[in-house]
Amino acid sequence: MTRRLKTFRERLASPVGLPKTGELRSDKEVAEAYQHGFEGVIYDPDAADELASETSAAGLEPIAAAAVDRFGLAETGKGKLTLLYPEVWKAFGNSDFYPGIPRQQCGDCVSHSLKHSLLASLSCAVNNGTGSVPKVTEAGLKCGGFHPSPTYWLRHHAGDGWSCAESVRQATGHIGIAVCQEYGDPLNFDLTQYSASVAHKWGRSPPPENIQQQLGGHKVVTSTRCSSFEEIRDLLAAGYGITTCGGEGWSSERDSNGVSRRRGHWSHALCYLGADDTDWAHKNYGGPLILITNSWGKSWNSGPRAIHGDKSIGEIPDGCFWTRWEDCSRRDCYAISSVHGWPNQKLKDWNLRGLI
Repeated sequence: MTRRLKTFRERLASPVGLPKTGELRSDKEVAEAYQHGFEGVIYDPDAADELASETSAAGLEPIAAAAVDRFGLAETGKGKLTLLYPEVWKAFGNSDFYPGIPRQQCGDCVSHSLKHSLLASLSCAVNNGTGSVPKVTEAGLKCGGFHPSPTYWLRHHAGDGWSCAESVRQATGHIGIAVCQEYGDPLNFDLTQYSASVAHKWGRSPPPENIQQQLGGHKVVTSTRCSSFEEIRDLLAAGYGITTCGGEGWSSERDSNGVSRRRGHWSHALCYLGADDTDWAHKNYGGPLILITNSWGKSWNSGPRAIHGDKSIGEIPDGCFWTRWEDCSRRDCYAISSVHGWPNQKLKDWNLRGLI
């Protein structure tokens, strides 16, 4: 008989409660914590239901199948290699700070994954003529451009761990993207720094309303929950980063093509930054691949990074890895639009026929 997992709200009300806060001081330490059962993700079906209800009430599409159909995105990524991290580098003119910076230092993986997804979606929109990116100082770029902590301050408990659905809810209603910069009144805080203590500045109680207003000018406009590879593939191809929560773990070694195999279990949030639906992927791995970026820094994993084993095509960033779709197909996934709606955004065509 399968044991029913307690929900976030049940655990919040129980004596056992939620994961305690702590500081993880190195790439190795954060990886080992998750590999030995640390919980960065909390089961929260209530938040998923509430997010869907609120999205529907706003006249938007909470389910990816409907969103893909409504905006004509079906099969936009079919047979293609889609990569979102070059869009971030193009938008910001900097390939050094993303992804993997700042390295996660506590159990706030959900807010890192959300930030990575927002950054990807915003960059794709900007590169296709919608909006612009803010000016970010060198210190801000070293901290990742946008800060993961302000949304995490809205988790409504003092421990660590959160859910993707609730993080998207809070980023839609309160604080989404917050630039890494120094802030005056009322926050009076330098967000060009990140640490466990910054992540835990608020938690049980959220920041005061005036601070939420100060940081809340760039909220998520809408999101949609994804389940199938086709939905995820097509939404990535349309320019939308995807934040995901789940219990799967992977090897810290990439093979000759940058692919990591499933190994162990992590209660962890990860961001999808690409999909490979090419004939090459199907021939070599028996199906499509998903590109994942982690929040454990650049050295938690190792191995070749060349796409298809061919450096002339390019390399995935440090800390990233490819995985077979079948190895990540059960994760809870939310595609993010940080700018407006879900219109198609035409990206560079990474179809290999135009590259080799």
